[in-house]
Amino acid sequence: MAPRWIFSSFCVVMEPLAAVCLLLYLIGWQALMGVLFLIALIPCVMKISSACSRLRNETAKVADQRMSLMNELVTGIRALKTHAWEENYRDKVKKVRRQVEVKLIPITVTITNISTKTTTIIIIIIITIITNIIQLGT
Repeated sequence: MAPRWIFSSFCVVMEPLAAVCLLLYLIGWQALMGVLFLIALIPCVMKISSACSRLRNETAKVADQRMSLMNELVTGIRALKTHAWEENYRDKVKKVRRQVEVKLIPITVTITNISTKTTTIIIIIIITIITNIIQLGT
């Protein structure tokens, strides 16, 4: 009996090939331009994904710091109230919160916007222009 992953790996190879062949048959050589451009875009997507992953890890570290600080605050609330350390802990929590809100969140939002909206629009425009230029040349 063959392992179950053999069919899945076969489909991973055959589905894109079948899709490209079908596009070539239905649309013509213009479909090949789109496929080649998407293949050329893979390194760009990999870099954007690694940057998003790195920022997500940094955000998670800071969130863990804040959660441990809040846990420490909740578990030691009696000592905190008896020694009047509320102001000190309030400043610590604000400092950790500002690290996330001021530094990491705007960068993450910017990279996400660039990777989703702008890249898609640019890809569509470039594929359209290249295909039209080549079609006018023939």
